[in-house]
Amino acid sequence: YKNGTYSVVPSSFGITGPVRDLPTSDPDAKRHIAKFVSPEDQREKLREQRIEEQRRAKGLPPMTEEERENMEINFQNSERVKTVLLGAGLGESDFTDPLLQNNLKPNAPQVQPTPSLTFDGASQVDNAAQGVGAVLPPDVNGDVGPNHYVSSVNLVYKIFNKTGTVAAGPFRTSALFAGLPAADPCRTRNDGDPVVVYDPLADRWHISQFAIPGFIAGSGNNFQCIAVSVTNDPTGAYYVWSYVYPGMVLNDYPKVGVWPDAYHMTFNQFNNAGTAFLGAGFLSQDRPKALAGDPTASVVYTNINTIDPNAGGILPADVDGCLPPPVGMAEVMAEFRSDEFGDPLDAIRYYRWVPN
Repeated sequence: YKNGTYSVVPSSFGITGPVRDLPTSDPDAKRHIAKFVSPEDQREKLREQRIEEQRRAKGLPPMTEEERENMEINFQNSERVKTVLLGAGLGESDFTDPLLQNNLKPNAPQVQPTPSLTFDGASQVDNAAQGVGAVLPPDVNGDVGPNHYVSSVNLVYKIFNKTGTVAAGPFRTSALFAGLPAADPCRTRNDGDPVVVYDPLADRWHISQFAIPGFIAGSGNNFQCIAVSVTNDPTGAYYVWSYVYPGMVLNDYPKVGVWPDAYHMTFNQFNNAGTAFLGAGFLSQDRPKALAGDPTASVVYTNINTIDPNAGGILPADVDGCLPPPVGMAEVMAEFRSDEFGDPLDAIRYYRWVPN
């Protein structure tokens, strides 16, 4: 459209059967013995090459074996989205957190309440069990519903009952997308950056990750892979969609928020060469159609780079609890600003976003 907004139809759609029936062991676990080169291996080799190139450019020696083992799975995570300007800002002395000051009052709680239950979620052990090896750092997230906790770490996810016992998994996140056509990147690739959110307004689950063949190859399209549970049972079946991310850029650092009109996502964008930050992007999936399992459920995209090329690290508002926002209230995206970055003041900037 003339304002730079895109409407993107799914590149493919499918329905994945109950994930509780998926095998928790992976036939590719012995791929090193079988000399099978998986997408994860290809990505690791490319990532190693790029890091070594950066080290050589800085005059640094090659990585040691220990540094190689602890290598960042997504080296874009180490890229600075916001650059601190030399001499800008007054540091910590120019900002006082009012909530912190309130907590200093005598009647403020001084001890963290003891949790009623704790248990280990998905871990690097689960990544290794799925044949993807250990990955660092651990991209840890999850969400809680009335009867389950769904935990994801890097390239796997795992479903727990409220007692802490395993209800299903661990699975590769790409296993969610088994209902897509055989050649679809969301089915064939397991590239990570997963996000799990529970939709309390519909009692459903929304799980996503990216597929980035364009970034791995240095050119071409990248994808956002989205799954929505058919019922309130996260171990059951899922509607699944594959979307081309506009602009042939890397859709990095995805974050997801539940809102009545859409599932809203924010991204930090990089070029496929991995050499330049290209600002922030918003991508919103039609929630009513997604909940109905409509194959035509589209997403609406806009590039915040055209508004502010320095914007990044933006988070979407997310509904928690059973009360919806006021009728007609727009989704709000929030971003921190600071005079250390050259902004006029320390603040939070809000974007009001109404995709049509």
